[in-house]
Amino acid sequence: MSRFIHLLLCLALCAPIVSWAQVKLDIIPLKHRTTDQVLPALQPLVGEDAALSGANNRIFIRADAATRLAVKQAIEAIDTPLRSLMISVRHDNDDSIRREGAAVSGEVRAGGVSVGTADQGEDGTVIEGRSGDSRVATRVWSTRGNSADRLSQRVQVVEGGSAFIQVGSSIPVPFTQIIAGPRGGAISQGTEYRDIGSGFYAMPRVNGDQVTLDISPQKESLSETQYGEIRTARLVSTVRGRLGEWMELGGSGYSEQIGERGITRYGTRDVQSQRRLWVKVDVVR
Repeated sequence: MSRFIHLLLCLALCAPIVSWAQVKLDIIPLKHRTTDQVLPALQPLVGEDAALSGANNRIFIRADAATRLAVKQAIEAIDTPLRSLMISVRHDNDDSIRREGAAVSGEVRAGGVSVGTADQGEDGTVIEGRSGDSRVATRVWSTRGNSADRLSQRVQVVEGGSAFIQVGSSIPVPFTQIIAGPRGGAISQGTEYRDIGSGFYAMPRVNGDQVTLDISPQKESLSETQYGEIRTARLVSTVRGRLGEWMELGGSGYSEQIGERGITRYGTRDVQSQRRLWVKVDVVR
């Protein structure tokens, strides 16, 4: 009985030594990815009895043989070459302006007295009538203008990185102002330059043929209807779609109707504007 108890004690003492002998340190170099990109995916594979860390593009794993094998297999699947991505952003701007109105001009004479108003228009059709020395003209106009602005920008970025691109220019804008002084007002004229630019910031994340994109595009332009006004369109969004397909980020629109009335003149102006943003991510072959 004493020999049997002695044998059990020896086995109990040797078991931790055998188990400790299986725990080793492996240093695994990374070829394509960084440790920050790989470590989060490896953490669930490591138990409390193992040690996992990374530095200088190397993964350090101290664990038993099964855990070390699982970590190596995971690194082989994750440590793949980084792909180059092309991010394209497209701005579609459509504006329309419609003007309608009528104005009366001419001169009416009666009893040696004449009353008249000048024709200040340039557009439309003039219908004129005369009676003796009196003359009355009616100008009627209806015009419509359309403009389309298409802006496309592209930037290349390595998978897992972020990109920023912006282009712009300085636009001269003439101005006139009245400066009040002790001797009255003085008119000052000059030109000031306003900087306008368009661009976007983007960070793509690719999983298979799906891409998730954090993006913030911005576009500035001179107003077609308000002189000297700079219009800015800005959007912050996260979208998901397939590689190589256009995804709509969003859009905006506005309409403005202005009417003017006078004794001899009537007119309306209708302004419509639509803004749409699109994005696409392609893999550069």
